[in-house]
Amino acid sequence: MFKNLSVIALVCAILVPASAQAALFRIEATSVVPAYTDFVLEFDDLDGDNLYSTNEQTFFSGVTLIQPTFTFFFDELRRFEPTDGVSDDVGTGILFFVVEDGSSAGTNAPVSAFSFELSAVGGDGPVSTVPLPAAAWMYIAGILGLGYLHRAHKRKH
Repeated sequence: MFKNLSVIALVCAILVPASAQAALFRIEATSVVPAYTDFVLEFDDLDGDNLYSTNEQTFFSGVTLIQPTFTFFFDELRRFEPTDGVSDDVGTGILFFVVEDGSSAGTNAPVSAFSFELSAVGGDGPVSTVPLPAAAWMYIAGILGLGYLHRAHKRKH
């Protein structure tokens, strides 16, 4: 009976895929030109490539464009140039922001106007691979427990 249970548990563990949560990342963009302010972008890496795509965005802090005659705050990021180690998004090599008040005004900023730092949200170091799920340790403990019960049952009879 215990052998049948362990076989069923093993088959279920193999056939039922473990659910993995996508990693959260933060891009901190520091302006290298006086016309733009710094911004922060957070994204949920849904495709697991450690690169930003527009459809993965969860937070954007906004950026201010400062010109001699006007200042605008843009609160929406629409496009991001594909950038090595940061983004695989599609675009024409520019950033595009929409004004906070809902108007359709926007600005195109060259990616070269910023330096980027990519980090895992809540993490201390560089982006790492997905760790072994805790469920595996529970599965191993369960199999060992079933083996112990089987052995104890066998000794009694």
